[in-house]
Amino acid sequence: MFYVLFDAHCAVCVASAEWLGSRAQHEELRLVDARGAFSGNYFNSVEKRGEELVVVSDTGEVWWGPSAFLVCFWALKSTRWLAILASFELCLPLAEMLFRFLSEHRGSLAPLLGLPECEDGHSCSAIAKSPSAYR
Repeated sequence: MFYVLFDAHCAVCVASAEWLGSRAQHEELRLVDARGAFSGNYFNSVEKRGEELVVVSDTGEVWWGPSAFLVCFWALKSTRWLAILASFELCLPLAEMLFRFLSEHRGSLAPLLGLPECEDGHSCSAIAKSPSAYR
């Protein structure tokens, strides 16, 4: 099982989490508000929690940012092939750029997707800030 810690205060993140949850899965995804009580109780010491998309496996492995994005796609039946393709050395920078672009612009993307703006009116609370999510 994978715990997906996302920003539940961002309309784009919530819509993305709902989309993930509605898809057939190879690996179970449990969607968790990164700032909620469950996350605080069980994932309080996880690096990047509340700052980036974070995925934690039930065995304790942690991914954040673009790597977490790819883990989510790998867990879905319909997109596993895409995650495998994106993980190749040639495609990896493109996957990272796509994730960073979506993360950094999600506040302005919300209205384009027919979603309400983020709580502060122009941006979301958890913007991807680290230069690289790969460990």
